[in-house]
Amino acid sequence: MASKKITPKTTNNIAPIAVRALAGRTVDTFAVKALIRETGAVLTRKGRSSNWLLFADKAQMREIVTQVEQSDQPSWQWLAKLIREKSQLYSYNELLNLVTRNPAITIKQLVAMTDCTVTEARKVMDDVLEL
Repeated sequence: MASKKITPKTTNNIAPIAVRALAGRTVDTFAVKALIRETGAVLTRKGRSSNWLLFADKAQMREIVTQVEQSDQPSWQWLAKLIREKSQLYSYNELLNLVTRNPAITIKQLVAMTDCTVTEARKVMDDVLEL
């Protein structure tokens, strides 16, 4: 009997993040996979290898990062770091739109809300002031 292949329903604007050796790098791998799937993200195995593909939108990525960082599992922290590095949670244009819709937002609030760097937040704020 062939196994059913899980694929994301919509991959529009969702680039997969390659997660290498998930089981070899984490303790309690089943729990971290369940945590990811609870957010609505799709985690699929890449062939028969130990590599996985994570399909998640921005909100799901933020939720995964938050839950992993709040967990008491130090072996999961690399996953939060990987997701932060591989996914730009907000593009420059999205940050610009956010600031133009909320002109009273501070740099600190923008960084906390979007996980962008202080430098990116300052650049966007400066560009909005120039408009």
